[in-house]
Amino acid sequence: MIRRRLLFLAILIAVPLSLGQAADPESIPLSEESLNFSEPILDEQRNRDIEEQVTNLFYFARNHEKSGNLPGAVESYRKVLEIDPGNYRTMNNIAALLIRMNLWEESLGYLQSSIQLNDHYVPALINLGIVHARNGNSSEAERALLKALSLEEQNHSALFNIAVLYENEGSYDKARGYYQKLQTLGESEGIRGMKRLESK
Repeated sequence: MIRRRLLFLAILIAVPLSLGQAADPESIPLSEESLNFSEPILDEQRNRDIEEQVTNLFYFARNHEKSGNLPGAVESYRKVLEIDPGNYRTMNNIAALLIRMNLWEESLGYLQSSIQLNDHYVPALINLGIVHARNGNSSEAERALLKALSLEEQNHSALFNIAVLYENEGSYDKARGYYQKLQTLGESEGIRGMKRLESK
């Protein structure tokens, strides 16, 4: 029951993350291979070519996602990492897709790499919590989700997943507190969660 519910959450949460983060142009930092600027025109042309290539790869990835071709989307994002291996946002995008494909261990590797590069990146922390919960590692799931909430205390996805984690563990008072926060924010998941806990 726990795994089935968390799988549903992973699908619910991972989809908007993978689409939303990929669209951010700041997620494609370009670094110069050389400090020799003797040919600035060629440098500018090279950057334009790389930016165009990465933009096309993101476009292909999103189209694959929309058509349901998740392996194709993963492959496009992996090609982005070949160009920009330090792109932690793209690592999270890949992880979110792997969650939807039930490739939990592979997803975990990308999430750990993403967080190693930026341990304040909330979408990756939430997905890390989902993967740990799915793998039965409740303490690590709690740690990741609480850190996400310490950075964004009203993050809907983090609140929802920590509430479900506590509910599944039988920590109903803790779960109730997070469902109340969701309810205060006008989220229907908070209302449904509070109703489920009325008899517990």
